[in-house]
Amino acid sequence: MVTHNIEEAITLADRIIVMGKDPGHVVADLTVGLPQPRNRKSPEFIAQVDLVYATLAGHTEPEALELGSAPGEPGRIRNLPDVHVANIAGLLEALAEKPRGSGRHLPVGRGTQS
Repeated sequence: MVTHNIEEAITLADRIIVMGKDPGHVVADLTVGLPQPRNRKSPEFIAQVDLVYATLAGHTEPEALELGSAPGEPGRIRNLPDVHVANIAGLLEALAEKPRGSGRHLPVGRGTQS
């Protein structure tokens, strides 16, 4: 079975293969050890949903490891992406023009993804 719905996968399957993209690859092979029929409101079911979601989102490490250290503090750091100053200036201009709560989306320029 192939699904994009985490709850459906946990309800119906005893094994979940989490796939990644670009190129397609296996991210995780998870066993669902819950007895059938499964109760979607049970703490065990909810914990399994959280595990699959965390695997998909890439948050499999403690927050301090995922985010790195604060500036000036000892520990692991994460480098900012290499971005030309013109792109940052354009983003700041777009943010300054956008009224809060307007619902308008920011423009997508060259070299960015929507």
